[in-house]
Amino acid sequence: MSIETLEKVYPVPRERLIMRRDSYGVVAMVYPFGGTLRILHPSEAVIIALCDGTRTIGDIIDIVSRIFNIDRTRSRNYVEHIFNTYNEYFQFSNLPLESTVSYDPMDFVYSPKSFKNFRHYLESPLGITYVCTKVCHLRCKYCYANSVHISDSMNSSIDSPLSLEILEKIVRDFKENGIKFALFSGGEPLLLKDIHKRVELFTRNDIRVFISTKYPVSRKKSEQLKKAGIKEIQVSLDSFIPDIEDELVGVPGMFYKLIRSIENLIEAGIEVWVNTVLTSKNIYEFPKFVRFLNKLGVKRVTPSLYTVPIGWASRYASELLPSSEQLSWLSRELKQINPTREESINVDYFTQSNGISLDKQVQTMSSFQRQLCGGGRVGLVMLPDGRVTVCERLANLDWLIVGDLKKESVRDVWESERVRWFRNLPRELYRGTPCYSCQYFETICQPRGICLLSSYALNGRFFGPDSMCPFVRRGRKNESKG
Repeated sequence: MSIETLEKVYPVPRERLIMRRDSYGVVAMVYPFGGTLRILHPSEAVIIALCDGTRTIGDIIDIVSRIFNIDRTRSRNYVEHIFNTYNEYFQFSNLPLESTVSYDPMDFVYSPKSFKNFRHYLESPLGITYVCTKVCHLRCKYCYANSVHISDSMNSSIDSPLSLEILEKIVRDFKENGIKFALFSGGEPLLLKDIHKRVELFTRNDIRVFISTKYPVSRKKSEQLKKAGIKEIQVSLDSFIPDIEDELVGVPGMFYKLIRSIENLIEAGIEVWVNTVLTSKNIYEFPKFVRFLNKLGVKRVTPSLYTVPIGWASRYASELLPSSEQLSWLSRELKQINPTREESINVDYFTQSNGISLDKQVQTMSSFQRQLCGGGRVGLVMLPDGRVTVCERLANLDWLIVGDLKKESVRDVWESERVRWFRNLPRELYRGTPCYSCQYFETICQPRGICLLSSYALNGRFFGPDSMCPFVRRGRKNESKG
């Protein structure tokens, strides 16, 4: 956009923007899903922090000119660069706005280490995934959580093995170590009878909470969640055709319950996102599904491609995997989905759910771009009993357990030998695969992380090429050899 024509506009950071100081720069991310993790120069973070809703772009240009001792033209060019490069961080108004995200510019006045020496992991976790329970009321055919099913749970609630007293101590430790957001998942987190109290423990400690659910949420429960500090919630819904939805989740009548749940949440003032798992059963209806959700008042939909799970749900893999023809069709259709002015829904196009990409300025790879696996590098996963793992989708694997927050701090876990081992999985584990002789293994793939789940789906083993490997995927195995 042209700054010259917009100097009277008021910029303000989006509510989901998170910024935090790190040794190598300011960590910035729009949470919770699909956000690109960036390492900003502190001067960029200072300018973003100045956008508090009370200053126009012209005001900010003048301030930047003074504090950096540069002429106004250079200041305008720099501010324009910030808004163009990080446009997804802002919203704009012709009138002053009350910002819900507030940062002190002085917090970002410091000298970081060099970008080029970024070590591919943060000095402490930015976020935590809290698997509240392994119990679920559904039997989704695509379930990766390997949840424990309880058939008569529609009106049931369960207790957590982690008491509120212990959880409160853990959450205080999270705050002290710079954790900024938590994703509540399961199983089904809303089965917990005290879920609103658990949410409040996090929000009281300035940790933003986002819940992923497929539970029939009553109006009363919606209001409890709103009062506890929930502003957004993700509801999983896979089809606007009742029979297809009920078949995929394994329980008759769920479609209508979930629609009412979405209505209750919106009426309570909670913004609803929808995640839909695209399988061979529902992939062709996705464009119509987007329009259906828009009429419901849903603000955002995230399509996720079906991934072969590990556990009891793997028996449905051959039934649910989309064909190559279906994927080609979807690729063409996604380019044409463009909401009209009357539609307010946003479609988050596919991002790798098993990794978080870094901005180009901190990447050192020369031949291909590999996303950064968030496990042990950006965040951790806390299980219902307080134990810690590095991957939510592989939470059932004991050999990926890296700590226990009932016994040690999150900092101790983050800096432990177990997490360091996961960040740098030895080449020997990949013997017999193209990875073992790949010239990029130690400079790119090992520090950024090869997705274990993706490797398992492709190769039947955890240690091998994943779907992000351009050489194996394109049939260029010889080029991956050193």
